[in-house]
Amino acid sequence: MASIIVAGDTSGTITLQAPAAAGTTIINLPGQSGNLIVAQAGGAIYQNTVIITENYTIASGQNAMSVGPITLDPDVTVTIPTGQRWLIL
Repeated sequence: MASIIVAGDTSGTITLQAPAAAGTTIINLPGQSGNLIVAQAGGAIYQNTVIITENYTIASGQNAMSVGPITLDPDVTVTIPTGQRWLIL
């Protein structure tokens, strides 16, 4: 698996687009700190952190999932718009 490293000013949104071919995916990375782990172990394992340290709003028309337990730092809020879901397994 190839690694992509983004350095310098990463404010805003970073868009990674695979070459046009069957089965390619476009990934939009919000301009936030943190690590993006798409998949490990040949695509069989996905990882997430267990502590949420900043406010987050699930985008309209999107759902979210995490593997818990999940802890929110004090005064941190996760906003789930009406009709959306955040599933914690």
